Amino acid sequence: DLKRVAFGGIELNNLPENKTRYFTRREYDDVHKFMKRWRTNRMAAIKNEVNAKKQEEENKKLKEKTKKYKYKD
Repeated sequence: DLKRVAFGGIELNNLPENKTRYFTRREYDDVHKFMKRWRTNRMAAIKNEVNAKKQEEENKKLKEKTKKYKYKD
């Protein structure tokens, strides 16, 4: 059988099954830093997706616009 001894940076220290314990101050700080970084990275990823879609739309419009003015042989 497998037994979990840690989750992320949090050591379980022989914690019995179905029991809980409070975080140490360091564990709390580590989780807080991790979540802050994760949130920042997620917001940046969303912003990048929005900008990429916006750029794609602008490129599509520009392509359609330039099609109108191409010379025909």
